Amino acid sequence: MIHLWILYFCCISSTLSQSLLDQGGLLAAFGDLNNDKLTDIFVITDDGNSFGALLAQKGKNAFSGVDRKCTMPDNEIIVELIPSDFTGNAMMDVLVVSGTPSKGDLIDTFNLRLLRPNGSLLDCAPLSERPFATVNSHPLLLDYNGDMISDILAQDGKIDPVYYVWIGREEGMPEKTKFPASKDGFKSSRSLPMKSPHSNAFIDLNKDGVADIFITTATEMQYWLASENGYLEPTYTFEYPKSSKGSLKIGQSIFVDINSDGQIDHLVPVCNPHYCSIYGLLWNFTASYEWEILLDDIKIDGNPYQFVEIDHIHFKIPMALRAGDVTMDGYPDLIAIMRHGSHVNEVVIFQNEPSANNSFGRHLSPSVVPLKKSLSNAGDPELATFFDISENGKLDILINTGPLYNDSRTPSTPLQTRKMKIFGEIDESGIDSNFLKVLVSSGLCTDRNCYGKDYYVIEKYRVPYGTNRAGPTVCTSLLDSKGLQMESCAGQLSQSAHFALQMPYCFFGLGPYANYIDRLTVTVPSGNTSTILKHVEEQFVPDSQIVIITNPLNEPKKWKVQFWLTPSEFINKTLYTFTAICLVLIILIAILHHKEVREDAYEKQLFKGFWVDS
Repeated sequence: MIHLWILYFCCISSTLSQSLLDQGGLLAAFGDLNNDKLTDIFVITDDGNSFGALLAQKGKNAFSGVDRKCTMPDNEIIVELIPSDFTGNAMMDVLVVSGTPSKGDLIDTFNLRLLRPNGSLLDCAPLSERPFATVNSHPLLLDYNGDMISDILAQDGKIDPVYYVWIGREEGMPEKTKFPASKDGFKSSRSLPMKSPHSNAFIDLNKDGVADIFITTATEMQYWLASENGYLEPTYTFEYPKSSKGSLKIGQSIFVDINSDGQIDHLVPVCNPHYCSIYGLLWNFTASYEWEILLDDIKIDGNPYQFVEIDHIHFKIPMALRAGDVTMDGYPDLIAIMRHGSHVNEVVIFQNEPSANNSFGRHLSPSVVPLKKSLSNAGDPELATFFDISENGKLDILINTGPLYNDSRTPSTPLQTRKMKIFGEIDESGIDSNFLKVLVSSGLCTDRNCYGKDYYVIEKYRVPYGTNRAGPTVCTSLLDSKGLQMESCAGQLSQSAHFALQMPYCFFGLGPYANYIDRLTVTVPSGNTSTILKHVEEQFVPDSQIVIITNPLNEPKKWKVQFWLTPSEFINKTLYTFTAICLVLIILIAILHHKEVREDAYEKQLFKGFWVDS
């Protein structure tokens, strides 16, 4: 069943930069906390001792302040927030990851507490209780068993590490089970210590329609491809990129379809003391692989730039790339925090351009985002990511600034959220390109009773959107400006740890010439390859915001698809022009009609005079 709404958005903010949070805070995650179908922003506040959410305001291009906070015990600080549905009640829970800092040491033991909603607010009481788990890595959000209820994967133990999955369930806390699960006739290998910080992911790596698990260890990268029996062992392992120019510092892996060929690519930023590069993994689903340089020796205006790792003494914000098609041309761009020499941090965008110099057929062109006057004295950028602030199908930039690096502040300082601000760099470029936003929801109901016969929603219930899920893969297929078939794929919430800051939906730029999309394919995690859950939607118009409600889960043909159509500027301009032409024609017709009436009256008067004279 398809529902269609048309939304008209007027022009956005009159200023290109606006402060979303003046009282200080650290960007942590995104999600719809209050179920109003708008994306809220979760922030860590009070130097890591509390957190809250900036609630999106409908139609106002703004966010509320943090009016209620949840506060930690005095001896712990928050290092991560993961919003998702861990209980299957279609309400947004929040997994709080915290640790006890010791003098000058990184936190390597993390306490996990689960906060559930109490009405439209979160119940903060569990923060003062014992954690339901203590782990030695940041957890990865995933749907391990394919039941639409979120689970987490983490490492327990330092010297002899063991991987565990905590399975979300309707009652009680998530249930702990060993990963990989033991199977008859199968003996699992010893787990390697996870890299810290890691860039673990839950995404379809081999294009079989089932999300796989990616784990970074201290010595290698592991692809745990799903099988008929689930995730049994690392199917393939890869060494980290190496360089003949010296040892490399490895950043966070990112998974993005960089060349829009329908295959998710694996990219890694790397640095040595003198230069930084971006590598891509060439892999054909076999044991053979090769790391190829996508961009070597990053320079802007002739100056070498380095990726930045932010050191807050007790935890680090690793050097990372984040993806989004900000140029709206159908190829995802990248954004990162970089620095030239001893200068302040800068926000750098890598524009994805065609190239014949590598196997990917793409080149990344770096440029510094010129910060507006409102940000010139706001501090040093520490985080930057893409985000649709205005919900208008154009990606904006969220920038989190901290205290400036100067003689009084060393590069390693405690977290000082009171000195941090969050700004939105809003896109007012006027670029008229088409887009597609897809959110794959669970479709679960608050009491599991909202569906009647044939899975139609019972009248007294609202449409059950549920919450956004980790692991779905969305692919679009359409003709590009040259008439060639173009297939782009993206994973929804594939990474959640160490400030991944992924949008809770898949965003595709389609360029200015896409008249319609040939095919939209959505697959969701099932936990194994014996069941492929895939839904295909054919031939629909671009400039759409789409919600896929995956219920009933095992019958993809019955999944509900809802469209919100946002007319492009071209359509609006055409409508305005057509309206103006109609008004001009009406005025001309009225003038001519009035003139004709006057002439008729004059002729009638002449006729009467002639009749009297006769």
